Amino acid sequence: MTAWVSSEWCSTWHVVDRAAAGPVLVGACGHPISGRVHRLLDRPRRGDEDRRECASCVALLAP
Repeated sequence: MTAWVSSEWCSTWHVVDRAAAGPVLVGACGHPISGRVHRLLDRPRRGDEDRRECASCVALLAP
């Protein structure tokens, strides 16, 4: 299962494994995410904290 994560200063949501933990998380696209993070268990809705989805992570989720 996956979650969407963004660091407090990043404007992009990235997909990570839901059980991911540690000082640096790595998005499905390879982007490192560090510092304090926001985590969503469902896909972000438009307007969620003015962040957008990472296009590479979305492409990797597509069937």
